[in-house]
Amino acid sequence: MKVTSLSLVNFRNFSKLSVDFEPKGCLITGDNGSGKSNLLEAIAYCAFGKSVRNFSDNDLVNFESQFFYNKTGFSADGEALSFEISFQQNSKAIKLNNRPISKLSELYKHVKVIYFSPDDISLINNTPRLRRNFIDTSCSQNDWEYLHLLREYHKIVQQRNALLKTEFDDKYKKSWDLKLYSTANEIIKRRIEYCKQLEELSREICENLTDRKEQITLSYKSTLPINMKQNELMEFLYEKEKREVEQGHTLFGPHLDDIVIKLDDRLAKEFASQGQKRSIVISMKLAQAKLVRQSSKTLPILMFDDILSELDESRTERIIRLVGTEHQVFIATPNAKEYEAFELPKIVLKDGKLIETE
Repeated sequence: MKVTSLSLVNFRNFSKLSVDFEPKGCLITGDNGSGKSNLLEAIAYCAFGKSVRNFSDNDLVNFESQFFYNKTGFSADGEALSFEISFQQNSKAIKLNNRPISKLSELYKHVKVIYFSPDDISLINNTPRLRRNFIDTSCSQNDWEYLHLLREYHKIVQQRNALLKTEFDDKYKKSWDLKLYSTANEIIKRRIEYCKQLEELSREICENLTDRKEQITLSYKSTLPINMKQNELMEFLYEKEKREVEQGHTLFGPHLDDIVIKLDDRLAKEFASQGQKRSIVISMKLAQAKLVRQSSKTLPILMFDDILSELDESRTERIIRLVGTEHQVFIATPNAKEYEAFELPKIVLKDGKLIETE
């Protein structure tokens, strides 16, 4: 999969931008605030239907305007794909080859992007929610039906939470309990299987990056046992019910689970250095890219938002070798010399304008 072109109107600090890309990708450079990360964000928007930097659509609109327009061209297996995205007054419209897309989950079928950000280290340092989001996004890239399953689960949780705040009938609650468990059970099984695959590849990559001096382990920490028989489930729910009624919400399930990340059998959050944490996350995302390739037979586009600066020279060199030349690679950085080994075409931005290409 390759990005071939990008046209923006009123997106972030770009009042107007039009650029074509080579199959290798490009090195995007310029001073801070020139729009480097914004350009990556615009391309990645087509993969997820939202900002990869967790901004709202309103935040993406140029402050001098009231709408944005994004038209991005891709090539996948010899097929040309054109995505048009417009947003105005809290209303978003997305088209694929002039055909309206009603569900954002459909984007996961077509565009495969792995985005490396300086903020990725929060996967280790911050709350379980970020790790759950990472797993859910990754699973959805390999199996886009997973998004439908996840959406259905959250609807059931909302309904069950509302029920817990009422004088409910036990039989009625049981029906929601069974719906919740059935959907939760499937989500957890898929997450566990994905974590196993991710761990195997992440460990291999991390050992390569560190000359076999460091080892990653990933494990899924569930708040709900899977594959319980109905009597076991009823006993489990009975033990939880009093506290759930008191607090008015569901106290177990995939929406509360976590991924435990360890380095050399110790919690990475507590014991790994900043450089080691960066290596862990890069290893996980390169593993994510491999799993996308295995499941979809598509080479995902790799986007690096200046994430190698905290690593030593040897790790950087190994990452460059691991990425290789098969993927289309985009790198945004104010320090182009640090990435010369990628041998990418260069574009230079200044104040939201393209001022030079090499």
